[in-house]
Amino acid sequence: MLDYVDYNIEVDHHQGNGNGYDHLDGDCNLAALGEKWLGVARGVNNFVCLTLGTGVGGALFLNGRIYHGATGAAGHIGHYLINPDGPECGCGG
Repeated sequence: MLDYVDYNIEVDHHQGNGNGYDHLDGDCNLAALGEKWLGVARGVNNFVCLTLGTGVGGALFLNGRIYHGATGAAGHIGHYLINPDGPECGCGG
């Protein structure tokens, strides 16, 4: 892993530093990566990660890597309307 002490991700992301880490990912995918690296999924190559927060998130880890799928949306649970008369979602949808 890279050393992220005093790491300026904005500069790295916009200017690039040649380390091959050239994109950011979603919160659930990164939660899954954290579980794989230091959490309950250490030593597990295939798992599903679900997160509950402002919404419901999902991520897939297949063959030891985050699986993004053809459109980058693999593992995403989606956005479901449960109660049409309920409060508006935090995303505005």
